[in-house]
Amino acid sequence: MDAPTLLALWNEGWNSGLWAGAWSKTVETLTAQQAAWKPATQRKSIWQIIEHMIFWREVILRRAAGETGPADDEIARRNFPEPSAVTDGAFRLLLDRFKASQDAIAAHLGKSGPATDKIPYVIAHDAYHMGQIAYLRAMQNLAPLE
Repeated sequence: MDAPTLLALWNEGWNSGLWAGAWSKTVETLTAQQAAWKPATQRKSIWQIIEHMIFWREVILRRAAGETGPADDEIARRNFPEPSAVTDGAFRLLLDRFKASQDAIAAHLGKSGPATDKIPYVIAHDAYHMGQIAYLRAMQNLAPLE
């Protein structure tokens, strides 16, 4: 798939949604407590899913810059971490990082290289997780996205 098509899909996911609501709108109105809520202790929260998405977006960008993938200890720390403080300020910072990772992938799409080939997988990965987030919203009786 060419970079302009990938960029169009990437931006569409964020701005209007691919198969469901826009990724940006799915998370922007949440409170920290809603984002940190879990349906059961062994399950993941919206907060953790967003952290996970950011982490793997950053990994793709690092690989595009010629770096190696994450070591096991980094994966253990950064893949679905629990929030250190459940505050609206901390959640807003997370959303800022989420948007920054969105913009960084979009900027990268104008370049070629081995990591560009992984962008279709990131789109599918993120669309999957946004579906999880939409379902976690529904489980909390939050308004559906339009």
